Amino acid sequence: MTTEHSRSDLKILVILLGILGILLVATTIRGAFIIDEINYMVNVIGLREGRLTVPGTEGLSPSKELLYFDPEPYDRIVSSTPVFSLAPPLYAPIALPFILFGWRGLTLLNTLSFILSGLLVFLFVRRYTRQASSAWLAVALLLLGGYSMEYAQGVWPHMLSVFLCVAAVYCVSLVWDGKKSIYAILGGFLIGVACGVREQNIFLAGCLGLTILLWGNRRIHSAGYYLAGIAAPLLTSATLNYFRLGIFFPTPKTSSYAKFVTSPIRSGSWIRPFEVFWVKIVDFSTFASFQDPAEFVDYSREPSTGAFLVAGIVKKALLQSSPWIALGLVLCVTIWMKMPNVSDDRKKTVRALSILILSAIGMFSMAGFRMDGLSFNQRYLLEIVPLAAIVIALCLDGLSISPVNVISGFLFGAFSLSLMVILASTQLQHLAILRVPVLLGFLLILTWILRRRLSIGKVFGIVLGLCIGWSFMVQTIDLASSRRVRTTNAIGLDSLNAKIPNHAALFTFWGAQKSTAGPLQLGKDVVILDAWADMGKDAPMLTRELVQQHRKVFIFGTGMPSDILQNVKGRDSLSIVLTRPFLLYEFVECRKGNDSSSAIATTPTLPPRHSQIE
Repeated sequence: MTTEHSRSDLKILVILLGILGILLVATTIRGAFIIDEINYMVNVIGLREGRLTVPGTEGLSPSKELLYFDPEPYDRIVSSTPVFSLAPPLYAPIALPFILFGWRGLTLLNTLSFILSGLLVFLFVRRYTRQASSAWLAVALLLLGGYSMEYAQGVWPHMLSVFLCVAAVYCVSLVWDGKKSIYAILGGFLIGVACGVREQNIFLAGCLGLTILLWGNRRIHSAGYYLAGIAAPLLTSATLNYFRLGIFFPTPKTSSYAKFVTSPIRSGSWIRPFEVFWVKIVDFSTFASFQDPAEFVDYSREPSTGAFLVAGIVKKALLQSSPWIALGLVLCVTIWMKMPNVSDDRKKTVRALSILILSAIGMFSMAGFRMDGLSFNQRYLLEIVPLAAIVIALCLDGLSISPVNVISGFLFGAFSLSLMVILASTQLQHLAILRVPVLLGFLLILTWILRRRLSIGKVFGIVLGLCIGWSFMVQTIDLASSRRVRTTNAIGLDSLNAKIPNHAALFTFWGAQKSTAGPLQLGKDVVILDAWADMGKDAPMLTRELVQQHRKVFIFGTGMPSDILQNVKGRDSLSIVLTRPFLLYEFVECRKGNDSSSAIATTPTLPPRHSQIE
């Protein structure tokens, strides 16, 4: 590929990515999807005010009700105030400049990360390939065939994590290619920051360091540079965790991950990781049942298809979201065998990427059925999607794959699913989303194996296009569904914003109400409490304290059980502030002596677990 063509392709890509970014930013919805987003948001708000704790909770009595932002407040012990979030610590300093633009600013950080990830994948593949179409294929696989777009319009930092990981791998790949060891410092720094955004990346960081020892230029020297680079962000995370949690450790959740990963060894259940692999990678509908009854709050099973539904949307395994990844996984294995069409430099790179991909999948398979909460797909595996796209593009470079055939297959795959959504019954749609991607993945592998006997430019290209087109439409369905949730919460947020003044307090109950109300804190001094955390036991005591701070106190009434509402209300009087789109009450009288002793303590019977924070 000539330099002129290379520059021209890059300019075209930048323009297209810019247009996509503008569309995503322009259509951002100012509403949360899940309480996890609020859990990260409160850290940024706190840092904006120069603290590592949640503003507004200082001076109040310790109570689980102050942990409204936590997906699992019932599991925490609150012994002092102000309270703090358990979300990884490095997201807040990165997002701090973006909070100037409120919710849309925090979303912009993920949108930029999504766009830049596509650009990095393009640059990565272009370094190794002869055909211009190979780099474009990698971008199409990631942006169109991945399942990342819904996360590009959210606040939870999945796309930021993906970008940091891809950038780290890009830098380390320069060390694989014999470039200066200084790139190892930058790669280590970036993956270290990624660990401070999502703690699961510590495992990827270890595997990335291993690739330097295997293929790096001046291996020991480069590995030392890598450790020097990763040390700074890890020490920063450990320091922040010490001041927040009292633990000087960069990734406190790794102990729980280690417990999950080693549980099959300790229990002797060697078949369990293979069962988890099949559920998370191939077919989620084969999941037998939930060990935790609380998961049924988010998931329901459709008897006719076996599909697990999340907010009415099919919960999908990795290949059910992106069937083209099936070929990527096969290539990660076969690259260790003879592949004459792959040059030595590409073979080394693909082998290094295969270690990262297969190790991540193996780790999560060993970790067991650790649910990823309110999500339509496998969000814990998002970081390997761009790596799989790079693997496929590198291995297919040089093959005679007609872009026309790929595009034709893409259009047919997208049209087929669109037509099914319009004409087919809901059950048939769900069955197709479960079964068709697995079939497409199998056909893609089969046509690749038989590529020497078939017209590779036709059959294989069409099937590859089918996979991307189907993935694109599945991604579109997920995006539309997440936007519906955000729209509902945004409407509720606007209603709350119109009625709740500055320097106020709001009692909520359970995840949906908390997700709706959370963004209020970006622009107003509002203390939000979760009465569900202790069934309203501490609410009367906290109400007294909030009133003493001269705050107006409100109750989000819709969805709050009558006994819990009575616990929160105590002997006070309420006035109705809103009836639509939900009930909103305001305390109008606060009687002396009405403290926690007047409330009826009950035991939570339905602990909603919207996610496992990461």
